[in-house]
Amino acid sequence: MLGYIYLILSIVLGYTIVSFVFPQLKDAAKSSFSGRPLGLSAVFVLIPAWFTVGIITISWISYILACAFSGREIPLLLADEIAMIIAVVVSGIGIFFSIRRDGRQLKGEIKKITVSEQILFIFLAILFAVLIFITFHVAHGQLYVGLTVFGDFTPHISMIRSFSYGQNFPTQYSVCAGEDVKYHFMFEFLVGNLEFLGMRIDHAFNIPSFLSVISMFALFYSFACRISGKRSVGIISCILLTFRSSLSFLTFAADIPYGMPFFKSIFDNTDFIGSTNNENWGMWNLNVYINQRHFALGLCVMLIIFHLFLPRLFEAFDVMKEYGGGFKSYLAGSLLNIDGWKAENILMPIGAGVLLGALGFFNGAVLIGTVMILFFIAAVSQKRVEFIITAAIAGILSLIQTAVFTDGGVISFSLRYGFLSDNRTLASSILYVFRLLGFLPLVILIYFAFTNRMRKYLIFIFTVPFIFAFHISLTPDIAVNHKYIMISVMMLDIFAASAIVALFEYKKLSVKALAVIMLFVLTITGVYETYLIYKRNNPVNSIVNNLDDPLTVWVSENCSAKDLFLTSNYFLSNSSAASSIILGGAMLYNAWEYYGWSAGYNTAGRDEIVNEIYSSHDINRIRYLLDQVGIDYIVIDYANRTSDYYELNEEIFAKNFKVAYTQGSKLNKATIYYAR
Repeated sequence: MLGYIYLILSIVLGYTIVSFVFPQLKDAAKSSFSGRPLGLSAVFVLIPAWFTVGIITISWISYILACAFSGREIPLLLADEIAMIIAVVVSGIGIFFSIRRDGRQLKGEIKKITVSEQILFIFLAILFAVLIFITFHVAHGQLYVGLTVFGDFTPHISMIRSFSYGQNFPTQYSVCAGEDVKYHFMFEFLVGNLEFLGMRIDHAFNIPSFLSVISMFALFYSFACRISGKRSVGIISCILLTFRSSLSFLTFAADIPYGMPFFKSIFDNTDFIGSTNNENWGMWNLNVYINQRHFALGLCVMLIIFHLFLPRLFEAFDVMKEYGGGFKSYLAGSLLNIDGWKAENILMPIGAGVLLGALGFFNGAVLIGTVMILFFIAAVSQKRVEFIITAAIAGILSLIQTAVFTDGGVISFSLRYGFLSDNRTLASSILYVFRLLGFLPLVILIYFAFTNRMRKYLIFIFTVPFIFAFHISLTPDIAVNHKYIMISVMMLDIFAASAIVALFEYKKLSVKALAVIMLFVLTITGVYETYLIYKRNNPVNSIVNNLDDPLTVWVSENCSAKDLFLTSNYFLSNSSAASSIILGGAMLYNAWEYYGWSAGYNTAGRDEIVNEIYSSHDINRIRYLLDQVGIDYIVIDYANRTSDYYELNEEIFAKNFKVAYTQGSKLNKATIYYAR
């Protein structure tokens, strides 16, 4: 019950902060960025902003307090009590001053929602509720984790349980523990905290995930409407965002062997389609939002920032028109003019800087992508001091977080031209883009050729993260850059939607038919892949584990985040000792290597130590290595006995270490030894 109260309090807290720090969001839906009346309901901006700002704020308050109380046995308990009291007090002040007025206005805004908007968001709500809950749910005491998400959910669930069960303060990366934490973890902290407050783990994970995705779509819809001045563009933009553009379905259908039943082949398929590298991961379709649950919340912050700052860009273009247009008008009316620099509002950029800076360990990729785009918005905008204030605060907060949480930073800068293209040449990169995105780049290029200067510049700045992804890597795994590409594609979908709507508005039936065909071609791959996501995550295919498994219970009741487990390279699997230990909230020295490697840890060095300990015949060497890395528990189970990397010397552990826990028999026997 407390978990639900915590969520409600966070939204009310967000309402208070947004009302006082970002009052301009209240009128954001009234008109487009160019000043054209929209009459859009403010709920598409305000309610998502309340949720986003509130949940990030209260999570950081709880986390900082829990770290401050880390010497206590249960630091989260007192931290949450204080955080909820702060939320009640601040919200009470806000409600006292503005709830009556805003309550009446909100009722009026709800009435503005059109039938087409209701249909769109009911569809989105049903679609994401099904996909989110089918991939992670509890039934009859069993936890079902979907086939398309169980890999990445290993570190996510491990981190969640490290907070709810292990009280992971100060925080370590639970699947590569013993050092710092390089991977953004605050969404997992939020979920772990909600479970700690009494919510069942699937509700704690799924409800914030669902609210984040729907908030993202509402903010994106209103943003697309404000750029285009048309609700129809907002609706089509959401459709394009939901069902990605690609040639994958067309090539897949064309490759069905002659004589094979066409529709049967399509509906019997269970593999993600696509011919580009790693596309079989589902890294471009809706599976990203289901798998990387923290991504949507980060995009909410990005969209709020754009709602706040993009008016400054449109103001600049209006001023430049007054000076005649061209580069000279940019110099005279903006860059060398005091009005192009002085701030109109100090509170807004301060609040935006804090919000953007707070995003760092919720989703670092979105923070970086937002800063890239914001830089190019600022370059041509009015009131640049507001941008400078926001960037300075966000930068300082990011540096503080990096200094506190990591040892040596989280970024490993390297030039990696070509992203995942075959041979990373210019030609192969261009071919890769068209194979990946289908006709979308062509539609954007045609629209770019015929649109005005303002929209040309918007297309350019929204392409910046895409260009970045093809040239620079900030992590060891270049595939992580796909989030920058998705940010660009999300923004560029607005202009593809504008092109489709422009065709629909022609009187000629043939042109309208062309628009229908274009929409079909741009979305058919995404529609088909959504079907595949649902099909592949059928509970029959799920990874299933008993939440009340005795081993899980033992770990949760007897261990904390201060205890480090030596294990095989664990990941979630069906009813295994590995899953039971992960679900118990154990801190693992070296789980499945990809998790630690992609986050920047020296997993090769850890592999060597793990292999040597398990295979050594020298008890003194084993004890030395255990002490060197701080191991508290040694796990020996099926995974060790069947390892391809070493030959387990099980006898030496049985003779020299005391048993802490054991279950099972023979090959499947799982034994945990005290390492000290």
